Amino acid sequence: YIAYWQNHSQKSRITLIDQDVLKVDFSALYKDLTPKGASSKLRLVGNLPYHISSPIIFAALAQKEYFADMHFLLQKEFVARMGAAVNESNYGRLSLMCQYHSKVSMLDVISADSFKPKPKVDSQIVSLVPHKEDHWGPHDPDHFAKLVQQAFSQRRKTLGKSLKDMLSPSQFKESGIDPKRRPQTLSVAEFLCLSRL
Repeated sequence: YIAYWQNHSQKSRITLIDQDVLKVDFSALYKDLTPKGASSKLRLVGNLPYHISSPIIFAALAQKEYFADMHFLLQKEFVARMGAAVNESNYGRLSLMCQYHSKVSMLDVISADSFKPKPKVDSQIVSLVPHKEDHWGPHDPDHFAKLVQQAFSQRRKTLGKSLKDMLSPSQFKESGIDPKRRPQTLSVAEFLCLSRL
């Protein structure tokens, strides 16, 4: 495919980047592709390989300020996890972090019959529109991400146990969040409350 596009890109407006997507510096790409003085942002579209969907999405969201939106074709079950609501069985770190960074919209389901060779699963299109930088108010994004990761790394444990090295009993009391709750019962706003403390 790369050889094909290399041959055709000179005749079109395609800019071919033969590089590992997890190592792409989107800030440099944004500067190269955006005309000086333009306010437009990049639009990211991809049919993602299922086995590395999470790393690609997290890498893109880490540089979300360069994107107007992102649209991906993924395994249907994976998209369900991205858009899952609090307390749903598939709600987890992926759901929470995607919804923290962006508005998640689950779009068309694509049947496995649409592909050759036919995969064993159906696919679905998901749209991510990054939130503005001040969407959640003042907080430390790195600390928030560490807190969420720590909580979900031991999702069967209560928050009081999994976060004991990060939050004291008095901080839980101040937050109004019961330390006996489990991470899958907390919204983005509640995790932000804990993170600020």
